[in-house]
Amino acid sequence: MKAQPRPAGSPSPPFDLRALEIFVAVCNARSMSRAAALLGITQGAVSQQIAKLEANLGLRLVARGGRDLGLLPAGTNLLFHARRILEDVRLCEQSLQRFSGFSYPDVSLGIINTMSKLLSAPLIDTLDGVVENIHLHTSVSTRHPEEMQADRIDILVSAQYFDPDFYEIYPVSSEPLILLSPAEVPTGRGVEGLARLAQTLPVARFSGKRRIGELSGAYLRRKGIVITRAMEFDQTATLMDLVRRQAGWAIVTPYCLFDADLRLDGLTIRPLPAPTPWRVINVVTKRGRFAELPALLAGRCRAHLAGVVLPRLASLLPAECLPVIGAHAGEDP
Repeated sequence: MKAQPRPAGSPSPPFDLRALEIFVAVCNARSMSRAAALLGITQGAVSQQIAKLEANLGLRLVARGGRDLGLLPAGTNLLFHARRILEDVRLCEQSLQRFSGFSYPDVSLGIINTMSKLLSAPLIDTLDGVVENIHLHTSVSTRHPEEMQADRIDILVSAQYFDPDFYEIYPVSSEPLILLSPAEVPTGRGVEGLARLAQTLPVARFSGKRRIGELSGAYLRRKGIVITRAMEFDQTATLMDLVRRQAGWAIVTPYCLFDADLRLDGLTIRPLPAPTPWRVINVVTKRGRFAELPALLAGRCRAHLAGVVLPRLASLLPAECLPVIGAHAGEDP
């Protein structure tokens, strides 16, 4: 029996899930009667389903005759795919039973590395019960536009600029860049004091690949601060240790201080001479992909920063050096 091609626009496939269940049961039992007993239906109903399946496919699937049924080549092929289909359906049913509301099978979440220590827990807690498979990635923010455009990341917590015409953007927090210097090294106020500090010690800075590095570099150029000696770091804790040893000074942000567990001994923290650059942190995603989920994530992040993080910073830093929750009028683009 040769397979007949289905006409274009045919309204339904040549089999349904129940037909596949019966076919697999027959294959496993090697008998229509034994399959019928296992399924709790009549042998005639099983035989009718197998005959209908063969007619719809235009193929012979089983070899009738003898005590046990034998599978023909088309039947062996169908059995392989039928088992996979039924297993996928079973997994789908389990997934739907476990989750309610807006649920997603797979979400890739990216977070700027300087905020991962602070926000990973509230982000994962928010996604738990909503997303079946969570993939959390940390990276420097300059990679974020490329990762989002290529769909390697679905939702971002980022300090990079994204065009609001193409992306949903939900503010999380803004923070000023701050001056970090050794406690034992005298520093003057204003731009003149910053210039003297730059002449006295090398700057310990983040790479220009980081948003903080971009903002601080642009700020120093605007202020006319000439940097003749510099060292680049990837980790805030290592950078702070160098400043603590009086081997350099740095421009960081308040949230970065948590990378060193807020160990501020031996350090002086001051606001930079105005106008101060601000780092803006948002939750970003492509438009229309995740309904209310990105807004929910941003709200949970804001609540965590306001309730847990900001009070700790407020007890240690000058008021001018504190972040604000949400957007900020003085933020840099």
